[in-house]
Amino acid sequence: MPGRAAHKQHERPTPLAGGMVVASCLLILYLIFGRHYSFEIQGILASVGIIFVFGLVDDIRGLNAQWKFSGQIIASIVLIASGTKIAFISFFGPSVDPWLNILLTVLWLVGVCNAFNLVDSADALSLSLGGVASGLLIFASMAAHQEELTFQAGALLGVILGLMAFNLQPARLFMGDSGSQSMGFFLAALAIHYLPEGRPQASSWFVPITLVAVPIFDVCLVFISRLRQHKPFYESDLKHTYHRLRALGFSHLLAVWVMDLAALLVGGLGVIALFQPPQVANLVFAVIVLTGAVLILFASSTKGIAQK
Repeated sequence: MPGRAAHKQHERPTPLAGGMVVASCLLILYLIFGRHYSFEIQGILASVGIIFVFGLVDDIRGLNAQWKFSGQIIASIVLIASGTKIAFISFFGPSVDPWLNILLTVLWLVGVCNAFNLVDSADALSLSLGGVASGLLIFASMAAHQEELTFQAGALLGVILGLMAFNLQPARLFMGDSGSQSMGFFLAALAIHYLPEGRPQASSWFVPITLVAVPIFDVCLVFISRLRQHKPFYESDLKHTYHRLRALGFSHLLAVWVMDLAALLVGGLGVIALFQPPQVANLVFAVIVLTGAVLILFASSTKGIAQK
């Protein structure tokens, strides 16, 4: 309903049907091709199903932050139990490293899931960012000869392109929590499976982060801005990157395009850095992080930014 929250500025009641479309399409694909799916991919789809159910209840009845996080953690546990987890930490010993990797996996999944949910503050924005990420993941996984990952990323891109026709301004449907969270969790889970052949981990570990850098930037900006104003981090407002661009005079379409181009640039740099020596690759990532940090500190220190 219009006016339900500060960022709900549409004029007419609009269905929160995006999540149902995403879940239905993934289910149909599973019914057709599921016999070829690995156990890990089946675990990913099961965990996305949990995210979808909790998100759907939130869209219909509304859930508090505790219930939302509970659903995301349950989905993360199911995913880890199916064999999908980060194995980056390997220097504290066999009694500590597995638990740290599990913790890092949960933080990654929950973080990206909420990043796509929070960035969903304008028509077609969350979808287009998900399209950029899945498109780059298709390219990267093809180069790594990971056919199953390419198929899943392609499936998600197909769903996004289909939904885009209904989510462009003025939107005929919204993604809702069930849609944006399912898409974000699915992308985060697929990114964990990305393991480029013949490339050193020192040059590839940050590639998944660059694919979803803009949603991560947005959630960090909102979190720090609300922290400085002593507001709960889950409280809706007009402090997102999109709203700040609108306040600077950008049109809706231009603001969305700027964020999509930023996502394409950062994600593209991550993929290009993959083929560079580790020193160069990590320097590129450090510049990306430093640039994002400076922009966040500058933007979060400004006052009174709101869409007119």
